[in-house]
Amino acid sequence: MAIKSPSLIEFLRRLEEVESLWKLSKDLEKSAKPEDLANASYICRGSIVLLSGHLEAYVRDLVEQALISLHTNSLDRSLIQPHTLFYFSQDHVKELKETNDPEKIARKILYFLSSEAKHWKREGVVEEEFPYENFAKGFSNPTFDKISGYFARLGYSCFEADLKRKMKGEFLTLRNSVDTLVDLRNKIAHGDHSASRTPGEFKQLLKLIKIFPYEVIRLFVGGGKKTTVILLQVVEFEPRLQVSRFRLQP
Repeated sequence: MAIKSPSLIEFLRRLEEVESLWKLSKDLEKSAKPEDLANASYICRGSIVLLSGHLEAYVRDLVEQALISLHTNSLDRSLIQPHTLFYFSQDHVKELKETNDPEKIARKILYFLSSEAKHWKREGVVEEEFPYENFAKGFSNPTFDKISGYFARLGYSCFEADLKRKMKGEFLTLRNSVDTLVDLRNKIAHGDHSASRTPGEFKQLLKLIKIFPYEVIRLFVGGGKKTTVILLQVVEFEPRLQVSRFRLQP
């Protein structure tokens, strides 16, 4: 199947710098000099943080493109699940929940009605872009569960179940690689000098992480059990990019 996903293409472009760093670390590892071996380890540690950032950027970009498509494709508002609307206004809703004073509550409700009510319409089509920055708040350090929860904000609550069904025995390997990457990133960011990988180990992790966005796009195109109309719109059919089947085995 030939498909195009701008988010996937951008993710692969970003990975080029990670792959360049891996090649550099591999070359340094061949040296017998202690300083070169140390530098290879430093580069791998930095590459882990960079790769985690690129994975997060991919998921964010994918969802942002989906939200933009609601406007550009004039999606019927009835197709947007009610809980999705909460995330567009989550700051205001949370402030309202934490307020007890009647006067302050009234003022916050009046402000909500003037600034947020337009996002909560249930009839007609989407005529303007939704506030992505508000929607994205709270999403960072992309563990598999966080990614699954982020897609659920758009109404795709069966992402994990669909991916497990599609990938079968390979699912756990992919899930664990995503969680391993983020765990290593967090340890490195907090100064754990033991958190690293050899160039060979990092190459295998990179290979597994590279598979993830392909499987996500295939899932949207193939139509999971409850793949939402919103997410399906981020994939366009295009003959120039051929997405072939990747396997998890080295």
